Amino acid sequence: MNRHLHLLPLLALLMLAACGGSGSSGPPPAPAVSLSPTSLSFGKVALNTASASQAITLTNSGTATLTISGISVTGTDAAVYAQTNTCGSSLAAQAHCSITVTFTPTAAASTSATISIASNAVGSPASVALSGTGAPNTPVVSLSSTALNFGNQTVNVSSANQTVTLTNTGIAPLNITSIALGGTDSGAYTLATTCGSVVAADATCTITVGFEPGAASTTSASVIITSDAVTSPDSVALSGTGVIATSANTLPITIDMGPPGITTANIAYATVTVCTPGSSSQCSTIDHIQVDTGSYGLRLFASEIGSVLPTPVTDGSGNPIRECVVYADGYTWGSLGKVDVTLGSRTISRVAIQVLSDSASGAPPNTCATTDGTSNGTYENTVASFGARGILGIGVFAQDCGEYCVQTPAHPQWYYSCPGGTCSPAAVSLVNQIQNPLTLLATDNNGVVVDLPAVAAAGQNTLQGTIYFGVQTQANNDPTGATWYTLTGNGTLVTNYTAVGKNTVSSFTNSFVDLGSNGLFFADTGITGCTTAVGFYCPSSPLSLSATIVGANNAQVTTPFTVDNAETDFANFPSAAVYPHIAGNNSSPTAPTNAFDWGSPFYLGRKVYHLFENNTLGTIVAPAIAF
Repeated sequence: MNRHLHLLPLLALLMLAACGGSGSSGPPPAPAVSLSPTSLSFGKVALNTASASQAITLTNSGTATLTISGISVTGTDAAVYAQTNTCGSSLAAQAHCSITVTFTPTAAASTSATISIASNAVGSPASVALSGTGAPNTPVVSLSSTALNFGNQTVNVSSANQTVTLTNTGIAPLNITSIALGGTDSGAYTLATTCGSVVAADATCTITVGFEPGAASTTSASVIITSDAVTSPDSVALSGTGVIATSANTLPITIDMGPPGITTANIAYATVTVCTPGSSSQCSTIDHIQVDTGSYGLRLFASEIGSVLPTPVTDGSGNPIRECVVYADGYTWGSLGKVDVTLGSRTISRVAIQVLSDSASGAPPNTCATTDGTSNGTYENTVASFGARGILGIGVFAQDCGEYCVQTPAHPQWYYSCPGGTCSPAAVSLVNQIQNPLTLLATDNNGVVVDLPAVAAAGQNTLQGTIYFGVQTQANNDPTGATWYTLTGNGTLVTNYTAVGKNTVSSFTNSFVDLGSNGLFFADTGITGCTTAVGFYCPSSPLSLSATIVGANNAQVTTPFTVDNAETDFANFPSAAVYPHIAGNNSSPTAPTNAFDWGSPFYLGRKVYHLFENNTLGTIVAPAIAF
């Protein structure tokens, strides 16, 4: 599931008293204060050093003499500012004088104060805001990240590069002696930098690192930055694991910002190849296919499949079958067709998929766009509105609807038969429904494992992970040590959670674990919601919380999690695509009710095993998950 001033008129009545004759009196003469500028910023200034002076012009823009009773510096940090002036005790109408201000910081901190001018003018005292930052007269190394995790990487294959930005936040040039790799496994990493030998004050440069493991093992190293900064040597920790790519049951996944021109967060993507059935030339390899464990089947936008010609899926009378799918944040519509699908090194023939927003399917029917008169959200009919070129649903069920859609009379918001372009709900056999393609593999077809490494609280620009086909069929998908939690027939479990500021436990009986949701989503009126990042939570400070997951088999575990201010995270780390601590409410009209949605942040730092329906593993009867 994709998650994804009034100005009141003021009427002033001015009553003018009549004077003798035909004239009338105007307002009495009065002084008025005008200040330019209305604020001064001194920027960074070396400790115990007076800044260059800055001037304020005070003008008596009124019609009477301005009497000045005092000009002073006020506020918390008034002691580090000084003023002199040429104003005296009075200022004639339309005359002006100067106030000169200097800043002499005594501590490395941001400061603020105010120039206050007391006078006989209306609105006295007038003021000018002052700000400045004390800084050591030295260079300061600031790094955008102090740790890079490359996750699993195939032995002898180079990873995607990751970059750290170095900023000299001091007021003196930073002289760099060396930037080098160090540590036991430094040979597994590569380094490039744009920093040179000197980085000017407030300037930036980049350090780019790659990972190419030479053996199947966990590695660690560091980037060491030696300079004349007080903190030298500064370092960036490096980690990554080399894996052997001989199992042929893997599909690489990446969390990044999405297809070009789109900005997403916490969405995992894979690359998929589809071909016209039986053809090796009419094929398209499509990147940025969202990977989702909360839905089922492969759905691709018609604009992305190129020359591929899916074999249409039809009803018993030869009429084309279309499908409506309602997600937590909108809905899609498109035709069904069969194609050959390649995931990693595995090819599956004649898989029923959905071609989204194809011209043949036309506009979605009203029963797809609304439910009982309530809108189902946005019609996500483009790559931009959907946030991906398609979606690969690999949840615990074999079809997207199952027996429910075999029944007659047919149910709306699923499958439709469309003779002559007029669509009505239709019953569709299991074999013609959209299939979870992993259940159709010849081997390693009983489940799937999602493996994503942990990331630092500040997030990460990109993250590489792995999908393993099968559960306990090879060494790389062995769940030994993990605990199993069986699911209901709807794929749900229970989450017990005590809301912030409450003493009672709420039981969310329709909870689920879903890689396709880009945060943790649950109802808690005790957590402040965001005003700009609508749907996410924005507490005043990070919240350390926990909830208890309970399987249908009564296995349970209390899981801690952190809720950050999402707007602060997005603003502080605008280049990140991975945010481990964002969460939101579950208030979408199409979202499941009474549910705790354990979205993609739940997957970070753990292997999550999904056992598909109609399978068993020892005493565990699917559907089930383990971690």
